[in-house]
Amino acid sequence: MAGRQDSTVGYAAAVGLLDTHPRATVAVVDGAGHALPHERPDVLRALLAEWLERVRASA
Repeated sequence: MAGRQDSTVGYAAAVGLLDTHPRATVAVVDGAGHALPHERPDVLRALLAEWLERVRASA
């Protein structure tokens, strides 16, 4: 997960990880910067819950 407005590290590197980690997923969250947990806690919570469900389903 990365904030689209992250001026500290950006989000391009997170998207670039898809090339080397084919089972990875990336979510770029609009309206958030480097402090995603503080800026968009509702979105972060939903994305984590969805990811955990996918992990459980694949186990």
